[in-house]
Amino acid sequence: MEKYKITHQEPYAREPVIRRMKDGSLVCLILTGGPKEPANDNVVKIMRSEDDGKTWSEPEILFQHGERACWATEIFTECEKPFVIIQTYYAPSTYREIQAHISYCSDDGKSWSEPVSLPSNVQSCSVRQGITMSNGEWLFPVYWQECRTGFDWTVPKNGKTGDWLFTSGAIISSDNGKNFYGFGRIALDNAHMWEPNAVELEDGHIIMYLRYSGADAGYLYVSESFDYGRTWSDPEKTDIPNAETKVTLVKINGTVVMINNFINKAGWENRTHLAIATSKDGKNFTKIIDVEKEEEQWLYPHAYVDYKQKIMYVAYENGKTHYLKKYAFEELGV
Repeated sequence: MEKYKITHQEPYAREPVIRRMKDGSLVCLILTGGPKEPANDNVVKIMRSEDDGKTWSEPEILFQHGERACWATEIFTECEKPFVIIQTYYAPSTYREIQAHISYCSDDGKSWSEPVSLPSNVQSCSVRQGITMSNGEWLFPVYWQECRTGFDWTVPKNGKTGDWLFTSGAIISSDNGKNFYGFGRIALDNAHMWEPNAVELEDGHIIMYLRYSGADAGYLYVSESFDYGRTWSDPEKTDIPNAETKVTLVKINGTVVMINNFINKAGWENRTHLAIATSKDGKNFTKIIDVEKEEEQWLYPHAYVDYKQKIMYVAYENGKTHYLKKYAFEELGV
């Protein structure tokens, strides 16, 4: 299995987001800049590949803010005019007052409009990978921080968020992105529910997997909707190991594909053994492919599914460098 470098080593580089443009090129966005995240000098850089991911252009700054950090979490291409979701935040707040913005493209990712507020009744959130549901609506999982206590907060020590807990839900557009409306509140009393990822199992039945950060972290949590994302079940612990990190979920020809660090221990040092698992019911997964076997950190996978070429592209990182691997549908058993 060939592994391609999207970026060569940067001082700090995180969370790749990859998509194909209409002209056939691949575009990848990353979070970089500064010594860590969050930092007000975090920026979004863009790279392009004209040879299906084998080589990439040098990273260029696409979005930055003079006073706040920038971070892109989604490129949505299931529409006439592709768009990017960008979040800005004042780094010392540790995401307490994050704001979502949107930028559009009409020339295959070569130029992007100035970001403006997301046209939504939910503004302070991080927007994750979107899907087009069977009824034609778009659904994007989101998460935000809630003030449960600590109203008069000060800058957190050591980046800790205290009692401002992450909570998840979804935003939905019924008019091709003109408006987005928020639904659901997937929350726990004493733990974070965040970085959600969702797929539609059957018409109107959406399953969402969530990163859990709390006591005894080490497994994913799950919530379900049976009304196209309008209402959601209370989150429940699954038996799917997770090293308290982002998981990616896609659906290919009726099979749910999960890319995950299947390690039931929390912590950066345990974000190893990145692997692909598949499921027919979206709940019982079988690991089929090791993306990385080494005892090193491999994390924050992002997937793009190309039905024409019958390939799933997986971008991932180790905190400094971004990589790409490609998996044929035949390898995935889909």
